[in-house]
Amino acid sequence: MLIKVSIIAYHMKILNITWPIIIGVTLLLYVLIIVSLPFSQTMALVFLLAVIGVWSRIPGVGIPHPFFILYQADVIDIFMLLISIHISPVTAILFVWFCNFSSRSAGVFPPSWGGTFHDSIIMTVLALLAPLFYAMFSGNIFVVIGVYSVLRIVGFIIMGFIWPIRSIPQLFFDEIGAGIAIFIINMFYAKMFGTFFEDMLIRGAVFNWTLFLVVTIVVLGILVLVYGFSPKRSINNAAKIGKKLFKKNLENKKIRKEDIDDDVRFVREALEKPQNDSFNFHP
Repeated sequence: MLIKVSIIAYHMKILNITWPIIIGVTLLLYVLIIVSLPFSQTMALVFLLAVIGVWSRIPGVGIPHPFFILYQADVIDIFMLLISIHISPVTAILFVWFCNFSSRSAGVFPPSWGGTFHDSIIMTVLALLAPLFYAMFSGNIFVVIGVYSVLRIVGFIIMGFIWPIRSIPQLFFDEIGAGIAIFIINMFYAKMFGTFFEDMLIRGAVFNWTLFLVVTIVVLGILVLVYGFSPKRSINNAAKIGKKLFKKNLENKKIRKEDIDDDVRFVREALEKPQNDSFNFHP
């Protein structure tokens, strides 16, 4: 789904993504994966899930209405719940705030920064409650994510009264549509991928190299689509840049040589020029 949505966004010429931010965030997460892997496979896996979470949010923050439904199509919800249940609520909270704000900083749709704060606060509360829900429903992740999806929208409506960022009718209209989308999408993800990711975490959060390879290929593939990368073009560009730098360096050397020659000529002429007798002092 991530590949399909990203390709659609590219072909629609959507220009509302600040790709350098996405690339910077991705490189940071890859560095954290590599650095943490020898010490904690659990944290390395969390950073890998963050890569997936941020990239799954890209279509939602870069594509305007009427495609706002894509904002609800990310996998941050299910990852947050699984991290909270099987690792720790604190780790899940940090995961949520990082994914929400890093992805929002790279796009302009659909929530305002106030809406991003709303969502992060609600998800923080639910991350703290997730282990309780998991215990109450006998470890059924399908039921847990269904309850979470309903409570997330209820929480968003409550936050809309506490910290209003739009009119009340608009709040209910938006949240009814978003609530239906969130519930359906999250239940689909729980059904399709919930068992896979939960098993990965239950085994002690062992780093999954296959998932790492797949994610890396997908990320590089999307960047190729966005930037139109080709080895031949890159080599030609690098050669052009090299030639310009070499030419500029030669020009600088030539200028410096001319300056030195001028200085030497001036000193030589000054030494060879006869002194003016009026400046001579005779006691």
